[in-house]
Parts: sequence; C-alpha cells; structure tokens
Amino acid sequence: VTFFLLLVSGYKDDGNPPSVTQNGRKLSESAEVGSTVGKCTGSSTSPIRYSLSWDSTNKEYKSVFTIDKESGVITTTNHLDYEEHEAYLLTCTVTNIHGQATDATVTVDVEGANEFAPEFAKSVFSFDAFDHIDSEQKVIGKVEATDADRGNDGILQFSLADDSVTGWTIKRSTGEIIQLKQQNKDRKRRSLDDEAPS
Repeated sequence: VTFFLLLVSGYKDDGNPPSVTQNGRKLSESAEVGSTVGKCTGSSTSPIRYSLSWDSTNKEYKSVFTIDKESGVITTTNHLDYEEHEAYLLTCTVTNIHGQATDATVTVDVEGANEFAPEFAKSVFSFDAFDHIDSEQKVIGKVEATDADRGNDGILQFSLADDSVTGWTIKRSTGEIIQLKQQNKDRKRRSLDDEAPS
C-alpha cells in the first residue's frame, strides 16, 4: 500500500480588490537611465501584480518608464527632459488573481540641469555713441542672447570681457550697453567685446 501526503500552501482570500499606496521622487534630468523614480506598494489577501497603465494623457511616457511586476518599483528606460516635462504623472495599477484592480497616481518631479550654453543673437553688435550726453550715463544699445535651459539655469547675466574698457558698462540683467561719459567724435563708433552671458 502506498500513501501520498499532499501539502498545499494557500491563502485566505477575502474577495476584496487590492489596496495600494505609492511614493514618487524628484529626479534630475541628467540622472542615468535605470534610475528609480518611485514605488507602488499593494496589499491583498491574494497574489498581486503591478503594471503601469497608459491613456491619451500619458501614453507618450511609455518609452520612458517601466515597473517591476513583482516589486512595484518604477524605473526609467529613457532620459528625462525638464524642458519638455517638469513633472510626469504615472498610473500604477495593482491587480489580484481575480482580475480586481486598483489604481494610484505616481508623480515624478524633474529637476533641471544646466545643459545648454548661452548663444548671442549675432556674432557682432555695433552701436553709435553720443557726442554729448546730458546725464552721467545713457543707454546706446542692447546685446541679445538666449539660453535653451528653463528655470534658473536659463537666466542670463551679461558682463564685458575686457575690464580695462573705460567709459562703458553693461547692465548685467538686460544686456544694455551704457555710455558713462562723452566720447570723442573720432571714436564715435566702437566695438565692445561682450563676454558670453553666464
């Protein structure tokens, strides 16, 4: 006579859908691909699986994030771009073996990085000085530049590259060239080298 002993490990299912909590984090756009950006934590009396759900509002993020179906950890599969998205809203779905599902929204905030150098609108700026000025200073022109970075990294500050130049200054925040004293007629047109804004 042969006896078989069958041991079955199981769970007590209460029939309710799973619950879920989530946490997202702030991550620099310069962070390496594969960085962790958040985690979903589900709770259920039956086994659960994690997934990210996509719709018309976030389907473009599908190529940027993935989730571990066992642990709920969310990581990047592509580089983040602060200039395109300052934050990403992801939908984490927890599903039990009965197909019951619960969603949670995970917010991933992106921190900008100083990626781009400032660029002048043109290579040479030329302005006419005044023969006489009634005040101590007068604006004679303005240099213009742009920076593709957003936020604080895109704020420009101007300065003159040649500190030995006298009679002129530049407004740090706007790029306005200011004449400080009367210039001789034979020096009516002058070229000032402007340092790339920082």
